[in-house]
Order: sequence, then structure tokens, then C-alpha cells
Amino acid sequence: MSDSRLTAGERRLRLIVVEDDALIAVELAQTIEAAGGELIGTAATADDAAMLAAEREVDLAVVDLHLKGRGDGLSAAQAIRKRSPAAVLFITGSADAGTIERIRAFNGNARLFKPLRYRELPGAI
Repeated sequence: MSDSRLTAGERRLRLIVVEDDALIAVELAQTIEAAGGELIGTAATADDAAMLAAEREVDLAVVDLHLKGRGDGLSAAQAIRKRSPAAVLFITGSADAGTIERIRAFNGNARLFKPLRYRELPGAI
């Protein structure tokens, strides 16, 4: 781990990735680990994200706003927050005013837009 940006004091930040596109999830996971974070796991649905957050201590969830299946990224983030004090960084391909307002209402401006520039992820965290 040559880059220690994803640390909290002496320990690595524990992160989960909530993304239903397997390729993007792998790229996010690799970026997190390369930046010194500890990947706890990945989830493709809101329900899987809630279960993952309940099983492990999580510092940050990187969450795609649009997920397949029941629930979206906001419902995943709400479920995570019920089980963990984790911060949430949303990823979305939608820059419309309604989407931005939904993110702001949940946690301010913590978001990245697709297509992602993976080198920007550690700085956003």
C-alpha cells in the first residue's frame, strides 16, 4: 500500500461498494485498495448492502444511485445508515436537478458523476 490517503489515524478506512455493474464494482474495489482502503465487500442490491453493513463495521459506502432490483442507491444508503454510522459517497450517471436534490437531501454534495475518473475517487473520499 503505497498510498495512505484512505486512513483514519492508524487504521485503513473500511469501505463497501454498492454497484450493480460488475465491471464498475471491480474497478472501484481495485481503486479503493490501491489507495490504501480496506474493501469490506461489494453489493449489487440495496438489500445486499444492508446485510453487508450489518455484518461488518463500515466507515464509508460508495453507492451507485441507480441499482437493479428492489430499491435504489438512496434506499441502500438509508438501510446502511440504520446499521452503521458510515458516510456515503454516491455515484451517478444522472446530473439532473431532481437527482442532485435527492443526494443533497440525504447527505449534502457527496457525489461523483459517471463516467468515473477512478483517480478522483480517493480525493472524493
